[in-house]
Amino acid sequence: MSVEGFDYTDEAEARGDINSQLRPLLRSFFMSGDGGANQPGPRQAGGNIAQAVSGLKLTAEQEVELERLQDLERSVATASLGCQGDTGAELEAITLRYEEAFIDANRAALEALGS
Repeated sequence: MSVEGFDYTDEAEARGDINSQLRPLLRSFFMSGDGGANQPGPRQAGGNIAQAVSGLKLTAEQEVELERLQDLERSVATASLGCQGDTGAELEAITLRYEEAFIDANRAALEALGS
């Protein structure tokens, strides 16, 4: 992934980084309620989280930050997928090795079954 410009050692590290960048955005979203007619504050809905967030809207700044994080997540996912190589061919080769080993170990029984 370093060729693509990412310094993550694995996918878990990438997810952790993206999640750590998302947390402040989530906090600002949930706390952005002004209590006015447009956006009720999260504490004003009687503890029901669905009611608390139903009227909230992302601010322009939050929209920009969310879009940036979504772009980052897509870029990391694309780079990660590219690093995996041809997993289909790899799985096919592994399956073939196991099938050959099974046939070698059970040749007599398979020949008796076929006759």
